[in-house]
Amino acid sequence: MKNDLLETYYIQDEIRHQLNKEINNIDFDEYELNIKIEKLNDINNIKNKYKKTVKELIEYQNKIKLDIDMVNNYDETLNESKNSLINSFNLLKENSLKLREYRINLAKILEKDIVKEAIDLDLENTQFKIEFNDINLDDPFNKSIFNDNGIDTIDFLVSFNKGEPVKPLLKVVSGGEASRLMLAFRSIFSKKAKSDLMIFDEIDTGVSGVVAKKIAKKMHDISKYNQVLAITHLPQVAAIADNNIYIYKENKNDRTYTNIEYLSDTRKIEEIASMISGDKLSINALNNAKELINNIK
Repeated sequence: MKNDLLETYYIQDEIRHQLNKEINNIDFDEYELNIKIEKLNDINNIKNKYKKTVKELIEYQNKIKLDIDMVNNYDETLNESKNSLINSFNLLKENSLKLREYRINLAKILEKDIVKEAIDLDLENTQFKIEFNDINLDDPFNKSIFNDNGIDTIDFLVSFNKGEPVKPLLKVVSGGEASRLMLAFRSIFSKKAKSDLMIFDEIDTGVSGVVAKKIAKKMHDISKYNQVLAITHLPQVAAIADNNIYIYKENKNDRTYTNIEYLSDTRKIEEIASMISGDKLSINALNNAKELINNIK
């Protein structure tokens, strides 16, 4: 213990000696300190006068310099600004074209993937194209050329019937076709860019029968990559779910309340049977519900 204390003492003494040495070597210039204090005072006075931060003052100073140059050397300053703008335009144009080329290559892949997914959803005659806008890149002074995402705007063109040309998506799809095409997009993106949760709010509207079964299986495939919450009135979709929640409204004391019920296996069969046959349950409807649940996956 004694040796440890002595060693600590000598270490502290050495540190003290070094600190004193450093302090003695400090070159203090009172005149220079006063100059810096005066500069700080000047800066604070200017900040108070113009009500600006130091950064804003520097920007303001640069603007004033430019204004003075424009008065004294108008042609030279204008040419410098013009050349700087053209150089920036050419650089932005070059990178925008690289980005467009990359997007076009991805679009070709997406077109094929969408057609494949659409065929899986009983849209076997689907044609799908992603059309890029035409754009003139010759005018460096046209600021409308560029936007936050580059130079590209696109349109989705689609046809679901053999022999018909592709047309803008919003003009040709019915409710059922729109639902299935949206599901095709979701199916692709669920694999490419995984998210924690996907919500489908009656995406199966307007379909039934075999198509409903295919939509249910497609949702189930998506659930392998993301949690899926689906609001549905189709027994096929409800049957394939791993967990079911029944949502209903109830009137109490002149007020309407929305309730939820987590369904047991027995209640799941009853609700799917009700979806198949209507409000009145029958042995056949219950058996059909059980068969649907067992065979849907």
